[in-house]
Amino acid sequence: MIKTIWSGLILLPWTVFCAFVSIIAAFFVPQGRGYHFIGRLWSWLILKVIGVKVVVKGLDLLDPNANYVFVSNHASAMDIPVVINAIPYQIRLVAKKELEKVFMLGWSLKFGDYILIDRDNKSKSRSSLDEAADKLKNGRSILMFAEGTRSVDGNVGPFKVGPFLLAINAQAQIVPVTLNFTHTIMEKDRLRVHSGTVEVIFSSPIDTAGKTDADRKQIVEVTHSAVVKNHRLS
Repeated sequence: MIKTIWSGLILLPWTVFCAFVSIIAAFFVPQGRGYHFIGRLWSWLILKVIGVKVVVKGLDLLDPNANYVFVSNHASAMDIPVVINAIPYQIRLVAKKELEKVFMLGWSLKFGDYILIDRDNKSKSRSSLDEAADKLKNGRSILMFAEGTRSVDGNVGPFKVGPFLLAINAQAQIVPVTLNFTHTIMEKDRLRVHSGTVEVIFSSPIDTAGKTDADRKQIVEVTHSAVVKNHRLS
């Protein structure tokens, strides 16, 4: 509990500060690159203060010059700083629109080249995915948590279709990403944090060139299998 209180005293004002600076950076550095730089600083200090070591595997399977749709499992609020820290590319998150209401964070997401998706409105959701596809075509990779919500127990749940519609639409390669042990750092719906080591494992990219919506189910299954294959709880 002491670690949680101490971390909160440091990280809450740090998050507000970074959100404010990132809004300014969004106006002066094009295509959200300034925002992303601030985001990496934000994630670095969060992990440092809490005491989280990130072990990255499989990065050598990726081409630094390519743009990808990173598709990850989701088990903790810590997943975002962990993944931003682990992926050394220009990535943009697709986040739920509800975050727009969070003080400072919502503003920074809106101005920072990220994509906010309204999951209750299919038409607007599709428009958000089209926006994400445009960013892929203009030099940014996209990160999506495929389960749509955080896992309660750390296990990998079913994947929603959004990331795969995006990848097929943009004819982009999908990179399955497995996050291990983040649920032990911060459990769902709990504010308490713990130190520890987490893993980020990248699988080989899955090509969608020439694929259509008719191939979507198979691509979902292959991606889900890749994530599960590398997943462990202990």
